[in-house]
Amino acid sequence: MIGLPFMLPLTNERDLDAIATNVVSSLESHRQIPAFSLASGGLSVTEAYRVLRRLRRAFEARGEIVTGRKIGFTNRQMWAAHGA
Repeated sequence: MIGLPFMLPLTNERDLDAIATNVVSSLESHRQIPAFSLASGGLSVTEAYRVLRRLRRAFEARGEIVTGRKIGFTNRQMWAAHGA
C-alpha cells in the first residue's frame, strides 16, 4: 500500500469495534466516558471516521434514523467565543 503515514490504520478493527461498543453502551446507560483523545495515541481522523461508520450501523440496527450532521455553530453567541 502506498500512502502517507497518517493515512495508514494505526488501530486494529477489534479496537475500533470496542470503541464503538463503548460509545453505544455509554449512551444506553447514560454515563460519560473519557475523550478518545486522552487515550494513548488517541485516534487519527481516518480512525475516527471508521468508528463513525460503526456507530451509524449500530444506531440503524437499533431502529434509529440518521438524519444529518451538525456542521457548525447554531448559537450565534458561540461564534464570537470561537473567533468566527
